[in-house]
Amino acid sequence: MTVSDVVSIVVRVEGVEMPCVCYYSQIDYPEGMPPGYGFIFWSGTVPAGKKLVVKKCGVMSYGSDPSPGETLVIETEETTYEYNKIYNEPNLECSSGTFVKFMVKNTGTNKRWFGAWVMFDFVTE
Repeated sequence: MTVSDVVSIVVRVEGVEMPCVCYYSQIDYPEGMPPGYGFIFWSGTVPAGKKLVVKKCGVMSYGSDPSPGETLVIETEETTYEYNKIYNEPNLECSSGTFVKFMVKNTGTNKRWFGAWVMFDFVTE
């Protein structure tokens, strides 16, 4: 496996599907993400008959807790959710037909070097 700015993995263990993990690293901004910038690293519409459940998510600042301004944003047409801790368990649910975006955003005033991750699953409604 090569390093990339986005890795989505579905693991099959003895015929059982496991949750997806989507990860964003700072490759797009090697000099640091500028203040006020954001980057969508995953987006999609929840398939018919399914709902998307965000089980866990977090922001990491390369070996330390996130600094103020290092933010993971999960956005739907109706609501925006922001997370700025290394580990969160939102158990956020989005129903079928909902367009969802995962993004990182620098809400601070200086360049930032950080990444984010989201563990989610599609389950039957």
